[in-house]
Amino acid sequence: MRKARCAWVLIGFSIVSAAYFLLIIRDEHSEWLDTRTGSRVRQALFKSEHLLSNTKVYYHNCPEDPEFVASINNTAYGHQVEGKTNNVVYVSVPKCGSRTFVWVAWILKDKNNISAITDLPYLLANSEENKMKSLLTEKLQSVPPGGLFHGHIRFIGFTNPAMMPVYVSMLRDPLARHVSWYYFMRFGDADMDVNKLHEMIVKEGVSAVNQTYDECVERGRPSCTGEYYTNINIRTFCGYEEKCITSPEYALEQAKRNLDNFLVVGIVEEYESFLRVIERLLPSMFGGAIHDYQANKDEFSAVSKTSFKKMPSARSVEIMKERMKLDYEFYDYVKERFHKLKRHLGVDRCI
Repeated sequence: MRKARCAWVLIGFSIVSAAYFLLIIRDEHSEWLDTRTGSRVRQALFKSEHLLSNTKVYYHNCPEDPEFVASINNTAYGHQVEGKTNNVVYVSVPKCGSRTFVWVAWILKDKNNISAITDLPYLLANSEENKMKSLLTEKLQSVPPGGLFHGHIRFIGFTNPAMMPVYVSMLRDPLARHVSWYYFMRFGDADMDVNKLHEMIVKEGVSAVNQTYDECVERGRPSCTGEYYTNINIRTFCGYEEKCITSPEYALEQAKRNLDNFLVVGIVEEYESFLRVIERLLPSMFGGAIHDYQANKDEFSAVSKTSFKKMPSARSVEIMKERMKLDYEFYDYVKERFHKLKRHLGVDRCI
């Protein structure tokens, strides 16, 4: 009897040990994948957040951070908006989850009486600041307060506080975003016509359409290595000032300052956290966002997933991370502030 019991104990110990070993191997493989793609968020983090969302444990009483509270005083960042007194502008950086956010908004439109959901034209290119301000003003005045405008547009400041919309946005690991965009423009997804996408990049030559990301980096093509693409985050958040184009260092610092004018800027790697935050900060328009996202996210993912994507080589990662160092500095700044906001609101967990 004692021998049988010992045998079962040994078998149980072996099973647990094997499971633990496989867990280590899986986590190391996940970390390796993240290093290859430039992403610095482990796959395990997404899985833990998904598990947490299923248990409905969203909010906690976290210790207050006086320094963070002081830093957002007299800013728009992190302060709840009561009612529908202004329109919302979602500043969309390409391949940062904007379509999913807009799909969620459409589901909420009737339930939350969102007055309108309007697509803005592509306005990331260099343009005269006053012209862009006039265009956005005209758009904002075309619908009642409580509407959502979204599109590839840079930040536009207004000296009159009454004219200032509620700005929100999301960022993504710069290299992961760029690789996703590169292959999206060549292969599309279930929601986009690949032929129309090809028309936008054929100016680089037909051969460019069939090149891998590594080949594009190796050949130094502008669509990979040019400043227009490597500094897209800081330029978008800096705005339309000429110095946002001519001085990347100025663009970085101005982008950080302009973050004060946003209600929240989340990160794609923590998508559900972003939705919980915006539920808290803008409940009149986005109450119920996390529920509707979770109910539909498999469909969202299937539609918006790039049809083909090849991970870059270690050499390409090294080259592009160096070229994107200012965008990475801004991304890290946004992520750190977002994490502080989550703790301030008690969203997810007190980390």
